[in-house]
Amino acid sequence: MTLLLRLCLITPFLLLLGMFAVFALCIESSPRVAEQAQLSSANITRVKQILRQHKPGNLRSGETKTITLSEKELNLLASHLAGRLNSVGAVLKIKEGLLALKTSWDISAFLPYKNQAAGYLNIEAVVGSSSGDSAIKGLNIHSLRVGQISFPTIFIDPLVKFATERIAAVPALQDGGEMIQTLDIRAEGVALTYKWRADLIETI
Repeated sequence: MTLLLRLCLITPFLLLLGMFAVFALCIESSPRVAEQAQLSSANITRVKQILRQHKPGNLRSGETKTITLSEKELNLLASHLAGRLNSVGAVLKIKEGLLALKTSWDISAFLPYKNQAAGYLNIEAVVGSSSGDSAIKGLNIHSLRVGQISFPTIFIDPLVKFATERIAAVPALQDGGEMIQTLDIRAEGVALTYKWRADLIETI
């Protein structure tokens, strides 16, 4: 009985200790992606052209469209979004039908020891093509690394399932995810097929 009591008392402590250890391994003192410079005027113009070119305003609700972007165009959009979302930077590479993403986020302001040391969340993922009723639900992640932790393949699918279930709990986000039909990663770029739903813009 005494041994059982000891186990009951020490187990929560070990779990808490394990959570702190995982948290510490996920946070790093420096970014893995170098801080990106401001886009040049030519690149800003190109980003605007891409956004105008793929603006869905002229589509009818329920109509399907495919967007194809090269690796260079993807990185221009990633740099643009990184600036909007206060990310240090993001880099995408296409190789052998896979899309590799590397991104860094400065989360120092959200850490309990924010005045003592910098903290960065570095994420690296390799994604394959996906299709089905929703490309988000069928997202094919080949590898995932957060900070110093490389998640084994056996854990990736449950993590994706957990994330998609959380998204599904928010109606607007669930409907938005259903818009994306397929994600086809090719040597020349990424082709994204979506079904336009005009009613979602106001909802989201």
